Amino acid sequence: GSAPLEVSFIIMGVAMGACGLGAFNLSRLPSAAVIYASLVTASLAGSSFMLGGSVGATTAFLGLVYGIALAAMIVQSHHREVKRAAGEEALETQNKIIKLLLREFESGTKDWLWESDADGKITYASERLIQLSGKKTERVIGATLMQAIAAKRSHQSWIELAKATRERRPVEMIEVPVRTNDQTTWWQMNASPMFGTANDFLGYRGVAVDITEVRKQTAALVKAKQIAERASDSKSQFLAMMSHELRTPLNAVVGYSELIVARNKAVNGNKLDAEYAQNIADQGKHLNQLITNILDITRLERGKVELIEQEIDLNELVEAICKMCRIQARSADVSLSTRYNDHNLVVTGDLTRMKQILINLTANAIKFTPAGGSVEIGVAKGAKGAPIITVSDSGIGIEQSKIDRMFEPFTQGDGKNSRQFDGAGLGLAISRELARMHGGNLTLQSVVGQGTEAMLLLPCSRIVSKGSAATEAA
Repeated sequence: GSAPLEVSFIIMGVAMGACGLGAFNLSRLPSAAVIYASLVTASLAGSSFMLGGSVGATTAFLGLVYGIALAAMIVQSHHREVKRAAGEEALETQNKIIKLLLREFESGTKDWLWESDADGKITYASERLIQLSGKKTERVIGATLMQAIAAKRSHQSWIELAKATRERRPVEMIEVPVRTNDQTTWWQMNASPMFGTANDFLGYRGVAVDITEVRKQTAALVKAKQIAERASDSKSQFLAMMSHELRTPLNAVVGYSELIVARNKAVNGNKLDAEYAQNIADQGKHLNQLITNILDITRLERGKVELIEQEIDLNELVEAICKMCRIQARSADVSLSTRYNDHNLVVTGDLTRMKQILINLTANAIKFTPAGGSVEIGVAKGAKGAPIITVSDSGIGIEQSKIDRMFEPFTQGDGKNSRQFDGAGLGLAISRELARMHGGNLTLQSVVGQGTEAMLLLPCSRIVSKGSAATEAA
């Protein structure tokens, strides 16, 4: 009847449920679980089939399907467990490698690493931080960085660090004072904010390094620089003061010696006295020029020189320099000539200072050129149209390794016998500084025994266009 059939279905369902429960309990041993499920479901299917009829056949079929499905679920569950276990093992291996690398990194550097959560509490800290804090690991982990090292919250750098972390900005090279082991040290902090996949703030990961020694060295360098600057300033002030003090009596010496020469000529006096007086006047003028150069170099060093700009015809300037240096060239038996590649080159600049540069260059060229040699002053445009004034000589030349030193104050080119030629070695140093004040430069090219070429280069921006000159003339 129907009642025994219903009872059979209930018994069948309970048996299948018990079979499934038992099989999953054996899932750690998948082979045993599959065999257990297969045997139980096969027995249930066989018992159902023995009932006979369509109901028995249907029940037996459902039992077999259930057994196959149960076996498949057990196998799939086992695969998931194996995969998860492999993932956990790989993650654990990766973490071990990372920790090993961190230890290696920390052992070879003074840097230390840290991480904090969204509340600013330390979740990871290098062993070095634990040592520096003088606290146990459990007292550092879970505390804020300031709590871990007992930092002074009132210090400006800590305030800056706290502000950056509140605003979740990167921390870049913030130097903070730290009190460790009863002494103050300095750390340089660098950190980056961490964000999750949903852009939620997770905390900070950063690195710090002890820069106490670096700060001490920097402070020592700054102090040494300040001492050197004060010494240099004192030297410049001393030179300027002494130059002014020397000039006053020197002007009197030159003036009176010239007066003696003039009176001797007027009354046809003693020629020897007149010669002595002329020597005094000449040497006084030379000394006066040296003092002027010392004043110029000290004023240039202190930034006290200002340019008075005006339009300058470079050809006319070169002609004037030739006239001023002609007597020196004749006395040295050196020919002095000019060369113009551009006959209408007008620039803006300080006429007095431009003359000073070219007189220095020309006088040097004549001084270091043997008798019978030549000096040429040329005006041209460079490859890019920039004005160039060259002073070339056939003199003794300069060794290539010493050219850069020529622009240092109190340096002369003839290192083998520095007293062979008079002068304080200030002309080139002054000339280059004045050239650079004009936005240009002064360079030297030389070959020992063949001569030297000095080049005064001016920027194109100083050229006065013909159009503007015509407009001004109109």
